[in-house]
Amino acid sequence: MGNEKKTILVVDSDPQMRLTLSRTLAKCDYDVSTAEDGLDALRKLEDRIPDFIISDISMPVLDGLELLKALHKRPETSNIPFVVFTAKNDTAVWLESVNAGAKAYFQKSTPMDEFVSKINKLVHENQGHRR
Repeated sequence: MGNEKKTILVVDSDPQMRLTLSRTLAKCDYDVSTAEDGLDALRKLEDRIPDFIISDISMPVLDGLELLKALHKRPETSNIPFVVFTAKNDTAVWLESVNAGAKAYFQKSTPMDEFVSKINKLVHENQGHRR
């Protein structure tokens, strides 16, 4: 049980960003799945609850903040650590994300190696969030 791969759901409307994050996180031995927006993510959560979610904010249909709020309304998803990964450099959006329950907020301009290092740390810190 201790060496089970951690699962991460990457939610981003940009196919290239989903691919980049998926490949990068898979190299770190995560089991990665993707969704193109918040609604797609909620559908995928019906089949499988990940250990961790990384989501953009700006997405069509259901944006990242709406997704985060929807997750917190469901007992089975309310404790999933949620990280915002966005191009937005907006203090109000950062504050709204943190107040809604995001564990961290990163800009897409963050170097990928630094981002992955911080994700590894957050995943490790939040290992016991689920049963």
